[in-house]
Amino acid sequence: MPVCTSLANRMAIREAPSPGTPAELASNVAAARKSIEDAVRRAPKSAIARHLLGRAHELLGEEVEADAAWRQAIELDPAYGPARFHLGRLLLARSHVATLAV
Repeated sequence: MPVCTSLANRMAIREAPSPGTPAELASNVAAARKSIEDAVRRAPKSAIARHLLGRAHELLGEEVEADAAWRQAIELDPAYGPARFHLGRLLLARSHVATLAV
């Protein structure tokens, strides 16, 4: 990627408007989840689409659904690192919470 394109992308991210209130952010993520679900329907063998669906579920607090989406992404592409990372992070958090409950 050319340096100026990379720099322009980073600047655009910094200048992006605030997502607003937590309720507005949740509404935006829910809308994005619907778009990602459409992408999964159109490309059911896409590990990337499944991974993104998992991220949307995670942001909405839907842990079980996120787990399932990441496992499906890994099934589709066992070498796809982002899904492995996020699933591992989720499983680690679960085990940490389980030790606190004892």
